[in-house]
Amino acid sequence: MWKKIGGLLWLVSSLTAYPCVASTTFRAFIAVKPPESLNPFQSSDGITSDHLNQIFETLFWIDYDGNLKPLLATEWKRLDEKTVEVKLRQGVKFQNGEDFDSGAVKFSFDTFANPEKPAANRQYGETIAGLDVVDKYTVRIRSSTPDSFLVYRLALVPHIVPPAYYAQVGDTEFAKAPIGTGPFRFVGTAKEGLPVREKMILAANSNYWGTRPKIDQLEFHYYSDFQAVIKALESKKLDFAAHVPGTFNRNLMRLKPVRIVKKLTRQSIMVLVNTKKKNSPLASKEFRIALRNAVNFGHVIKYGYLGNGVVTNSLTVKGEPFHDENIPEVGTTTKVSPILKAAPNYKFRFQVTEPFGIAGKIVSEQMKLAGMNVETAYGSDRDEAREVLNYNRKGAIPEIDFLFSYCSHRDALGAFPLMVLMPSNGNWSLTADPEFDRILRDAVNEFDFEKQKKKFKTLNRYVYDNALVLPGFQLNDIFAVQRTFSFTPNVTAYLYFKDVGVLKR
Repeated sequence: MWKKIGGLLWLVSSLTAYPCVASTTFRAFIAVKPPESLNPFQSSDGITSDHLNQIFETLFWIDYDGNLKPLLATEWKRLDEKTVEVKLRQGVKFQNGEDFDSGAVKFSFDTFANPEKPAANRQYGETIAGLDVVDKYTVRIRSSTPDSFLVYRLALVPHIVPPAYYAQVGDTEFAKAPIGTGPFRFVGTAKEGLPVREKMILAANSNYWGTRPKIDQLEFHYYSDFQAVIKALESKKLDFAAHVPGTFNRNLMRLKPVRIVKKLTRQSIMVLVNTKKKNSPLASKEFRIALRNAVNFGHVIKYGYLGNGVVTNSLTVKGEPFHDENIPEVGTTTKVSPILKAAPNYKFRFQVTEPFGIAGKIVSEQMKLAGMNVETAYGSDRDEAREVLNYNRKGAIPEIDFLFSYCSHRDALGAFPLMVLMPSNGNWSLTADPEFDRILRDAVNEFDFEKQKKKFKTLNRYVYDNALVLPGFQLNDIFAVQRTFSFTPNVTAYLYFKDVGVLKR
């Protein structure tokens, strides 16, 4: 069904066929399921962000090397500890022809902050108190407390939307036919037979303010498992696969049309521990420490990823300013623990997000060997949201005990995993610890960099000493790319397809 909006026709339902097949199509696998919504104010998980980042843009972004760079902004300056002034890019238009200006930024910030809107990622900008329009291309953004990371937050949220169109169609319809300023515009979705469940079609934005993408059409294909992905790459029905498990490395090496691209990303693969449940053994610090000492992530890397990873000993990774080399490496042995074995009647629920199913299986087996009664569920980012986000947004305590997931370090400083995941009031948090919140708040409010480093190291040590998470490992991300294309991985592990190159065909 086509819907007329503002004089333009937009496809708002699934396609059985789509016109104007592009001359260069890039078919990518990044997830087993499409996101539930393409409304940036409704979703925030990593896979959804990889879709949204093609269509929408924020004021800033983290480039391929982890540096903060202007995007819809051109420059910024700090006026005081709570205020940042931002100059906006001129001459930008949304994909429906609306002008991008301070009015659009104001509308997007207000919608993002509206407590009546189901913004899943509101905690990313939890200190943002408001936005004031200075002129058509200048805004001032205020934080509720001194926030040394305020500009970095603007690389995460909010995605900027066209106010007239959004107000006209509303939240639900916008999710079906999203419009942004990004390098690709949404076309529609198409139902497919197995093994391809469905595909999403995007087209290059011919009026993009930046360098136009070299590919004319971007398609996301959703396969049920990596075996099907390998077959599709081999038969050239697929051009790209992201986050390939290390166990499939040898399969990829046998595929002549495919090039393997690896990147040691600033991404922590960690097990979040639910400390909020009062009736859980995990409420005990001693129990959590025993668990931390019983899980061997070195085995996970060796057997689950064939060496494609590095064990982490804290919430940061080596090379980041806030990393503490003095924290002992965790999880070096696998052993039966009397403390863990003393809770045989408690069934631990363990939620594992793909594509980390292999790692989740190894860790859950280690927990069982240590004496724990563990029930493991494997699913998508959507299942992760159901088990954590849906509870926290309603003010309820999540029922799961562990979540095996990933958290990208969105900046070179390596503090965002702390700010996003851990605060007790965070939408994705499984932790309830007032002292942690106090230390974190103190570190974020600090503007002297050397003092801030000390405070974040104190925070890392507190997390380690209290075993608030199982730190896990830093992933050597693996991508498979057909040799007719080039692809540059981002150090954050988020995906950007605007710079995919077309080689000799």
